[in-house]
Amino acid sequence: MRKYIFFFIVLFTLHSTQSKEFADLLIDIQNTPDSLQKSLLLDAFINEKKTFPLISDQSCLFLYRGSQSRVILTGDHKNWSANGDTLQRIPGTNAHYIIKNFPQDARLDYKLIVGSNWILDPLNPLTCMGGFGANSELRMSNYPKQPELILDPTLPKGTLIDTSFRSKVLNNNRTVKVYLPPNYSEFDTTQYPLIIFHDGLDYLQLGNANQTLNYLIANKVCEPIIAVFIPAINRNAEYAGNQMQQFTEFVVQDIIGWVDKRFKTKKEPHFRAVAGASNGGNIALYFGMAYPNQFGKIAAQSSNIITSISTAYNANTLPLQVYVDIGTYDIPVLIPMVKNFKQILSLKKYNFIYNEYSEGHSWGNWKAHIDTYLSWFFPYSTMNVYSENTKEHQFIKVLRTTSNDSEMIVDYETSTSLSPLTMSLISVQGEILSSLTLPHTSIGLHTDTMSVKHLSLASGMYFLRFNNSKSSVTEKIFLNNR
Repeated sequence: MRKYIFFFIVLFTLHSTQSKEFADLLIDIQNTPDSLQKSLLLDAFINEKKTFPLISDQSCLFLYRGSQSRVILTGDHKNWSANGDTLQRIPGTNAHYIIKNFPQDARLDYKLIVGSNWILDPLNPLTCMGGFGANSELRMSNYPKQPELILDPTLPKGTLIDTSFRSKVLNNNRTVKVYLPPNYSEFDTTQYPLIIFHDGLDYLQLGNANQTLNYLIANKVCEPIIAVFIPAINRNAEYAGNQMQQFTEFVVQDIIGWVDKRFKTKKEPHFRAVAGASNGGNIALYFGMAYPNQFGKIAAQSSNIITSISTAYNANTLPLQVYVDIGTYDIPVLIPMVKNFKQILSLKKYNFIYNEYSEGHSWGNWKAHIDTYLSWFFPYSTMNVYSENTKEHQFIKVLRTTSNDSEMIVDYETSTSLSPLTMSLISVQGEILSSLTLPHTSIGLHTDTMSVKHLSLASGMYFLRFNNSKSSVTEKIFLNNR
């Protein structure tokens, strides 16, 4: 009787055709007395499916084959505890499995613990580099594509320049890398916005930040930017301890002082940003607190935010544009810390974006969202248009957009009668997310509603494209879905 209850649970847990196939496999193995035949059934199933985990809606099937008596699944979802999820052995075989549920937009790092060894999932070809080496990567079915992270050799590339600095006060040396955008030239008068990345070498090596910059600049998502990548030496002290003030003064006076003299940077605070993750996010917020007249844009990813910084942001509304995010599988102590800081930003009426992602405390998370704050901080200034005759673009003007979980409301003005008119919401990757066709639109002010249900739109840059039978116009918009 027990085996029938067991198979009923499996069938109840899984939903798709392929999941039912696995439940059928378990029944076939259970009903096959020959051990070799059991193994052949498993071989056929694995060879047919090719890669694992098998994903169906929110359900995820992990499978491992090996002689060990105990196999553990751990990772972001278990905060990397050695006491993770124990896989269940399929009776009469050397196979172990577990079924887990995750949000459809989740992306998680994980490993298997086999005996005393932490290993990559042998059946999963996807890996992601972390601070302690490679991990297996789970991408659920609705995890958004990240084209900026795919190496494209055809894109114009920025230049990385190495230099080094010594701090007498901190008594240490560090290598600093400066990114110059494609087509940067000493011989023209163009000046560029600037961003500092803390944990800078990790943002390059693990976060692919220069590749993201190349993509965003080439695709006119953001302005050409000069980026300064600064590593920590005494990380805890410099980023969240008793050396924060000394470190900040060293960066501003020595490193950025040199960058400003050597390269063509814009000096106004609204053209200057600071970014970091974890403790690096804490020191980024400290920069905004200590030098709001020099750095007007702050990005803090999955951040440890110490009390003195929260208190300073709560005392007065600093003239800052602030981006903060957190993973739902992040380090547990950080989640309420960041959510409380979000409340401060809201109550004090900061210009801010707050995002939660179904991810963990990882470089796989952080690198995928660099484009969100860069496109907000430094959006490309020229409207993208697609008609040969620029005068045709005077026929429509977007006045305001607002959105919620189910709909986007667009207020716009037309200077001519249009029949028909199609309005499309487009991602920065060029994907049409939603469309609305209006049979007839008269001259004047209009408000129309476009469905965005089930899209789970993150805050960031998008495009609204308007098409009629003769021409089209595309306007850039920014959604702030906090």
